[in-house]
Amino acid sequence: MSRRHAPTFSLLLLLACSVVGCNCVPATPTPVRIVIRNTGEAPLHVDATDGRMGVELQRSTFGGWNPFVETPPCECLSCDLVCGGCDCPPVSPNPRILKVAPGESISRTWDGVVTMEGAGSCGLVQGPACLYGENAPAGETFRARFCYAENVPALRSVDAGVPVLGTLPTEGTSCVETTFRPADGELVLEPSPGTPCTRHEACEGDDALCLDGHCTTGCPANDFPVLGATWRLAVDEPEDQGFFDIT
Repeated sequence: MSRRHAPTFSLLLLLACSVVGCNCVPATPTPVRIVIRNTGEAPLHVDATDGRMGVELQRSTFGGWNPFVETPPCECLSCDLVCGGCDCPPVSPNPRILKVAPGESISRTWDGVVTMEGAGSCGLVQGPACLYGENAPAGETFRARFCYAENVPALRSVDAGVPVLGTLPTEGTSCVETTFRPADGELVLEPSPGTPCTRHEACEGDDALCLDGHCTTGCPANDFPVLGATWRLAVDEPEDQGFFDIT
């Protein structure tokens, strides 16, 4: 998708920006490397459907934090091309989940461009809705919202680092939020350690337990093998000592 550059500013505007320190649109974007680091003892599962790895970037607009498009659904939605007609092919949902093992990290890069909504200029009339890219000022503050799940029973036996079909559970999904600036160059996101606790009853949710002083829905680290389809569960028959009836 072609990037729409900022308009040519007057010398007065450039001088004002340098004096008051406002966030002017730069000529080139500043990429940010986004790192997801699993510092916990349980695997993390993130949504890998759209390549964002569970991280939604947000910009402060209209008095609140709002998500923006990082990658337009198709090239012809660019404001430079939309007047020629655009028919985006339908996107069939193909949800995928990626597991991040304890102690491991995954990363992706945001190119530093915010995709915004506009309208195409098609001759003398206003064209259809379109998208154009605006380079994010290096000093502007953005927010990242990282969502993940520790406990996805159906995916316990899958390999880490390999996207598989699936969706995160409605219950048991946690999110952490943090602010950053493109000038930082790198953003590191880690799972929340959980609410401090001393007993299981202090944790919210049916699947939450108090482990190592924090509430968690993940399984603690252990060496037990994953239960497989070929396993057979057997219970030894107790000896009848005359105290009970065996059924």
